[in-house]
Amino acid sequence: MWLTSDQEREHSYKLVIGYKFASAHTISFRFQLYSPFAYTPIIGSEESPPDSGRYVPVYNVKKNTEHFDIDHRLDFRYTYRTNYEWGYVSWYIEMINVYGQWHNPVVGEEWSYNEPYKKGENPSAEREEGLPYIPNFGVEVKF
Repeated sequence: MWLTSDQEREHSYKLVIGYKFASAHTISFRFQLYSPFAYTPIIGSEESPPDSGRYVPVYNVKKNTEHFDIDHRLDFRYTYRTNYEWGYVSWYIEMINVYGQWHNPVVGEEWSYNEPYKKGENPSAEREEGLPYIPNFGVEVKF
């Protein structure tokens, strides 16, 4: 029998594109596309204890059989490089996650114990807080 891990990612693709101009300047973009982690879907509910109005989720018997929608991220980087006879110095500034908090991928299911199972309503999609813009800068020196 084939089993999947809670931390398994079926797909992960990266595409890096750069353009060098005026011999010292480089602009580059990195696009990442990946499948989310596996999860065990909720397929129903049971009232527990009986006549309490409290519902517990019933999970699929087969563990980790579903995945949420594919996710993606875009990064940007500008580099200025100065060559010397002993090596080079590169200064760079980059923006990690250009989307900022506009992009909130689905990472799980949220269950309301006060309502029975109803497809599309309970459970609802749990969204990750969007990764904020992460400005980064640095210097690379090679001798």
